[in-house]
Amino acid sequence: AIWDLRQFREIRKFSGPQFERSTYLVPARFSPDGSQILTIADKDVALLDAATGQLLRRFTTPTIITSASFSRDGSALLLVSGGVAVLLDPLTGWEIRRFEQTNAVEFAVFWPDGRTVFMRQTNALH
Repeated sequence: AIWDLRQFREIRKFSGPQFERSTYLVPARFSPDGSQILTIADKDVALLDAATGQLLRRFTTPTIITSASFSRDGSALLLVSGGVAVLLDPLTGWEIRRFEQTNAVEFAVFWPDGRTVFMRQTNALH
């Protein structure tokens, strides 16, 4: 749900399979311009229109997603799935780059500069 914090009231409630109970739920993320909401439940990725709640895109990954973030300009998504960080095109869900590491990646986020990625690996920081 989206809440107006000035009036303390619910503005919009979302429903659908991406909001049903799941094994692993990653917190929702807004695109940098605030126009889209990224929701993830287990292996399902959904991009929603923030104003209407309408589903814009949906795709799945082979394994459960444990981390997700938008790039600073919104042109890429960084997901961690199956211990691997993957850069995706948010318009198509197609893979741009895969970051294979020695240790499994637990989570990854874009650095504020938008050109660097921080990854937390099992037993290591990179």
